[in-house]
Amino acid sequence: MIDQASGIAPRWRSTLTACLTTFLILLALFWSTAQGMAYIWYNFETYTHGFLILPISLWLLWQKRRHLAAFSPQPTPVFLVLVFAGLAVWSLARLTGV
Repeated sequence: MIDQASGIAPRWRSTLTACLTTFLILLALFWSTAQGMAYIWYNFETYTHGFLILPISLWLLWQKRRHLAAFSPQPTPVFLVLVFAGLAVWSLARLTGV
């Protein structure tokens, strides 16, 4: 069923809300890392393409929106494993000074 006002299925609405909330929480938790990345992207010409990653990713998702809308998002614990693996790698990098 699609919500006529927004054109978004309720299942996708909750999934997109969860993804956006997770992104904002991770951004808040790792603000110093995000600031460091933005500083490097802005000040070193070699890495200025970093600013293009998010807009290009969003554009690609927008291009495939009809194809993606055919899928029904399902929660999976694999996501949590990936998040914790990423946190472990980030923590190891911080401990080693990378």
